[in-house]
Amino acid sequence: MRGKAQVSMEFLTTYGWAFIILLIAIGALTYFGVVRPEIFLPDKCNFEAGMSCMDYTADSTNDEVKAVLSNNFGKTIKIIGVEVECRGTPQAALCTCGSGVDDLCNINFEVDPPNDDKQLWRISEPREFKVTIDDLEEGERPKVKIIITYEFANEYFEKTIGGEIVAKAVGS
Repeated sequence: MRGKAQVSMEFLTTYGWAFIILLIAIGALTYFGVVRPEIFLPDKCNFEAGMSCMDYTADSTNDEVKAVLSNNFGKTIKIIGVEVECRGTPQAALCTCGSGVDDLCNINFEVDPPNDDKQLWRISEPREFKVTIDDLEEGERPKVKIIITYEFANEYFEKTIGGEIVAKAVGS
């Protein structure tokens, strides 16, 4: 019996060390950028309940990440502000977005029917968000996190909703 246990322990020890060395090698290749696991991830546009992402793209020609969002709260909302955070590009600190109510992250307010009050976002109304990333290169995969502060029309408490867009930048 004792001989079988020794053989089993030698087998586990030998292959255990081989497995650990393999993990260290893969970790080192990933750390130094030889292997980039993010290239295997799919593009995505996810937002919390109440907001849906109808379409999105990353355009390296115009250095923009764009998303068309829809208000699915069942009520008109009033936009208070928009915050943006970008990661996944060497120029992550150069991600810009308007912070004032008039600018609101370059939301496209040319909607049908026309909306006179830029802050109001009606039910199922599509809005286009554009985030500029300086020197966005083709093939990069920026990760843009958007946080919208809002309140329901005729109510008084502010709420936030967030989401993120990850898309491979393409040229036109």
